[in-house]
Amino acid sequence: MTPQEKETLTAKVERFYKRRDRSTKMWSALYHGSLYLSAICSATAALILKLDYLKGSKYQSDLSAILAGAGAIIATLTAAGSFHRKWRVNRTSKSGLEQLRIDLSDPKTDAEKIRMRLKEMVQKHDEGIIGPDL
Repeated sequence: MTPQEKETLTAKVERFYKRRDRSTKMWSALYHGSLYLSAICSATAALILKLDYLKGSKYQSDLSAILAGAGAIIATLTAAGSFHRKWRVNRTSKSGLEQLRIDLSDPKTDAEKIRMRLKEMVQKHDEGIIGPDL
């Protein structure tokens, strides 16, 4: 591999890596945050209805219904948006790019093999994000 090829491939891998790193963090926050928020909303809704302290409150049932509804909507959006799959795909892509970074540090690395693996990773990533045809 020529120094120019190595520089070009390294820059491309780094660019993809930075994108996958940001995307992994974003999807992780959305996925895990929505799961926890949904559970918190649902549990709080039940707690509001059960607490004797709030019995007879003018807004007890309204607040509980709003929280229960919010929990259901958040859980539905998480599932329908495939947040879990997108987080996993980005994490897997990031891992593959980390491996390519290591391979690029070897002076005997074949540029053609790196390009082929990078193309395969990009295609696999796109297919993972799009999801299976129904």
